[in-house]
Formats: sequence, structure tokens, C-alpha cells
Amino acid sequence: MSLKSESLVDVVSTAVAKDRNTVDLWRQYVLQTCGALQVIPGPGFVDGSITTTTLGDLRLAVIRADPHSVFRQPSFANSERGHIYVTTVLRGRCVVRQDDTEVAVRPGDVATFDSSRPYALHMDEPFEMVSVRTRHQVVGLTEDTSRLVSGSLWHGTTGVGALAHRTLESVGRLLADLNASISEPIEATLNGVVSALFAERLSGVTANPVATRQLLLLRIRRYAEHRLHNPALTPRHLADHCHVSLRYLQMLFAEQGTSPARWIREERLARLHTDLTDPRLDHLSVAALGERWGLADASQVSRLFRLHYGLSPTELRRTRCRDLAPAA
Repeated sequence: MSLKSESLVDVVSTAVAKDRNTVDLWRQYVLQTCGALQVIPGPGFVDGSITTTTLGDLRLAVIRADPHSVFRQPSFANSERGHIYVTTVLRGRCVVRQDDTEVAVRPGDVATFDSSRPYALHMDEPFEMVSVRTRHQVVGLTEDTSRLVSGSLWHGTTGVGALAHRTLESVGRLLADLNASISEPIEATLNGVVSALFAERLSGVTANPVATRQLLLLRIRRYAEHRLHNPALTPRHLADHCHVSLRYLQMLFAEQGTSPARWIREERLARLHTDLTDPRLDHLSVAALGERWGLADASQVSRLFRLHYGLSPTELRRTRCRDLAPAA
């Protein structure tokens, strides 16, 4: 008897090519895991592998391959929803080109780029890198304001760059053994590190009013994320704590296509969703889990959850338990 389960990690590798053309296979893998990119193999390209997992709003990838280049063409950038990437090199070298910027990312360095605009990555020797991808809104940016940080380079020897490199390297090494019990704290850690990178870079361009607003929004979100459990966390509380008017707070969130109240509600629902998928919390009722995240009205929680996820909290639990039922 076995339990049906789904691996948290996906691995693709040209090692399975056998009689197939490894370059064509690699192009297929890049398309499947990284989106629409033009792949130009380097001399003697033979081997490549991509290990990926999804952690909430984050997509983590460990890429090992022979020399090649990838290009995000304007037509691709315009046809697919873009994301912001943070990557660190463990072995080899990667040259990142975007907008009018070119940075050489060497082992230990960290760089960022944005797939909502054309970019190019050039790897001229066998390499290994760890990359995390997320939506702009998750880290308090938009496609337009991401220009303030994309194309940035952090050296991995000191400061927040060292923190980001070591974190990504450690998580990348852990990826093969990832399990559900540690996925949530890892997501929170990566989110914090990525936000710290952007906050550090935005703080260096505070003469720019857009950068000033983005930095303030990042700080407000970090403050709120640590207090989602408190029912007293409201837009008015956030505005008062951060010494801004409620109208200005609403403007900051409107630039992200949302409102303070909606963002708080969706963050709380996301935490509840994570708890409902954790079998270790099955002894707690939906109402008790909702209260953990400042959602005190059980009937309202069920309604909001269904509106956001398309099924009720109870249905989500039932579906998860059915998927894990013993196979016949």
C-alpha cells in the first residue's frame, strides 16, 4: 500500500536525450520552465539540467548547463506576463544585459532582471546558478518601477548581497530534499531576502520620488506581514503607524493595482490557505485557523475564501485528504 503524493520538485535534464538532439531538448526545457526565450548554444553544448519548485508566489530554479545564451525578445516580453528575477552564480559566469545596463555576475554575486522587458543572459563557460522568480506586486514593485532595481548587481562578499547569495545557495543545495514541512518558512525567508535587496537599492535613489514611494511601500508591507494575526491591523492602523495619511496609503497600494484593505485580506487568506494544506494542522478547525490570521468571522472567512480560491476551506481540506488517500 502506498500514498499518492506529488513531488514538490521537478527536474529536467538532457541526460535523458539518448538519440535526441540535446540542443533541441534544452530549448524545449527552457521554454517549459523559463518562458519564451531564444536559446543559442555555445560551442560543444551537450549537457543541461533545471531543478524547479514553487513556493507560494515564488518560483525557485537551480540551473546547471554548458555554455549558451538566452534572449528575451521584445515580442516575447510583450506577449507573456513578466516577472522579476533574482539570481546568484555558484560556478562559471553570467553576463546580464537589460535596458542600457550590462553586468558580469561572477560566483558569489547576485543580480536582478525583469522578463517584462527584453534581456539577454550570456554564459560563456559551464555554469551553475540559483534563481528566484516572483510577480512584481509580491515585492511591492510594478513593471514600470522595477526599472529602478533591474539590472542591479550586488557583490556577495558583504552586506545584503552576501546574505542573498548565501541564502540562495543554501536553498539551492537543499532543493532536492525539499518537503512540505519546510516550504513555508523557506518561502518567507526568500521573500524577506529579495525584499531586502530591493529596499537596499531603492534607498540609494531616494532623490527619485518613485523610488521613495516604492521603498516606503516595502517597509509598510513588511510591518504588516508580521502583524497579520492581529485583527486590529487595518488600513487606518497602517497609516497611523507609518505617519502617512490614509489617502496617501491608498495611493501607494493603488500603484500596485490594489488597496490596503484588499491586500491585507488577501495576505490573510493566503496564510489560511497554506495552513489548510498542512496536515499537521488538521486538528484545528477552519475558524481557529482563521483566527490565527486575524479573520474572526468564520462565515465571512468561508465566503471570502471561496470568492478568492473557487472553493471553500472545508472543500480544500477534503480535496487534499482525498489526494493523499491510500491507493487501491
